[in-house]
Amino acid sequence: DVPENVVKEMKDQDMDSDMKETMEEEIEAEATKAPKEPKKAPVKEKASESKEPKKEDKKEKKRRTMRDFMRELVVGYIYAWKVGALEWE
Repeated sequence: DVPENVVKEMKDQDMDSDMKETMEEEIEAEATKAPKEPKKAPVKEKASESKEPKKEDKKEKKRRTMRDFMRELVVGYIYAWKVGALEWE
């Protein structure tokens, strides 16, 4: 009775209106939701920071180096004293 292309067009129009209603509902639902916070990009270290040690590390290294030097000096002095190299005639 009704040609097939007319039936098909009617179905397509019904589908379009259903889709439109669904989309409108989704848009309304999105509008009522709390806004999402934007994602923050991970913080990258600067090239200069990653290669060079921090100032605290430099100070600690200097302390260690000086401490090691003083230890060697004292040990050497004690050894020389025990061997008798510091005695004069």
